[in-house]
Amino acid sequence: MDFIEFKKEITKGTGKAFLMIKKNKNYTHPEIDKIILDAAKNNLSYDPQCEGSRAIYISHIISEYKNGNEISNLLINYFKRMRKDDWGAFQVFELMKLFFLEKKIDINKIYKKAEWYITHYEDDDTPGIEELIDLEKEKGFLFIAEVIGKIIEKNSDFVINDWPILYFEEKHKLNANEELKEESKKNKYVLNYLNNYEDNHIGKLENQKKRKTVDEIIDIINIREKSYPRFWCKNANTKELLVLADFLDSLKDEEKIKTTIQLLSVAEYPKNYQNLLKFLDSKDENILRYTLRALSRFKNNEIRNIALEYLNKHNIESLIMLKNNFLESDCDLIYKKLKEIKNPFDFHDWAKYITDIFKINKTKRSKEILEYIYRKLYCGICRTDVVKAMMFNNLITDEIKEETKYDSFIETREIFTTTNEI
Repeated sequence: MDFIEFKKEITKGTGKAFLMIKKNKNYTHPEIDKIILDAAKNNLSYDPQCEGSRAIYISHIISEYKNGNEISNLLINYFKRMRKDDWGAFQVFELMKLFFLEKKIDINKIYKKAEWYITHYEDDDTPGIEELIDLEKEKGFLFIAEVIGKIIEKNSDFVINDWPILYFEEKHKLNANEELKEESKKNKYVLNYLNNYEDNHIGKLENQKKRKTVDEIIDIINIREKSYPRFWCKNANTKELLVLADFLDSLKDEEKIKTTIQLLSVAEYPKNYQNLLKFLDSKDENILRYTLRALSRFKNNEIRNIALEYLNKHNIESLIMLKNNFLESDCDLIYKKLKEIKNPFDFHDWAKYITDIFKINKTKRSKEILEYIYRKLYCGICRTDVVKAMMFNNLITDEIKEETKYDSFIETREIFTTTNEI
């Protein structure tokens, strides 16, 4: 087996890593052990917060690997010593949940480690909470409430996060408040938790702020307030957008122009697009970026020519403009510019916007581009979109189709495993 290729594929999270193990099921090597252990201990996702844990993906690889039991034991021993508080720790806890279901680890070890994390970090957003709720339902939830209640006993200023309550109710369709009230009759620490919850969450309309008027938005821009609702225009009506567009026409100050165009760039610009063309001459990169985004909602030859001009300049906003102004002949230039990208973070962004083009523009000429993106991409979320774009263009290969069944990202796995296509 090619160790370098295996490490690359397991880092990307593709199903190819699993298939490589499956194909070499009687083969073991210390280097493979090391690669799998590293992928288990550390969430290697491009964006772990968005992609989530890869525990199911890793567990499938461990189960298929001949040295799987040895690796499981090494992970369990690592779990006992684990102290870090990062996305890797969340993933290891989920692996322990899966190991418990396979009767590889005692539930008390998961309880003990979850309690250590909550107590040590004095936090209720630590690894292990979801796993106890998943596995032990009311018992796990009330145990978490008790541990946090002990923190409240020592620190009266502690304010609980209500997500464990919301997660418990969503997962098991039970009323958390009723469970807490019943347990609080005999457990003072759970009572602490319940009182804290009622004082800080019950009856409070958090995040339900009154929507600002267009005049208030203009006032915010005029006083140069740094915090403003960037997506306000998404829910604005045509009259409000026109007021903001007229305000933009009156501006001379570049900072105010930048803020106003940014707001308008997330909605349909309500006036003639030619009003925006003057901002293309701005030396401010942000004004240029938001102007191109605002123009991307229009479809005509002039916008298309502007898009191609900026594509040749390697400006990523050009891809957003091409989404509605694409011609098949653009494929060569798009592919050429994509292959010039060396920075992996820049490649991710370019790949995302190019994939968006081919999700609504059908052409056989996208095959080479989409397969190139699929093989280089480290983001599981974007890989899902690439596969969907391949399907839209009727370009999915049997090889990629098979790989998607074992992908690290659940939405990618479900593309075929939940349909009748396989």
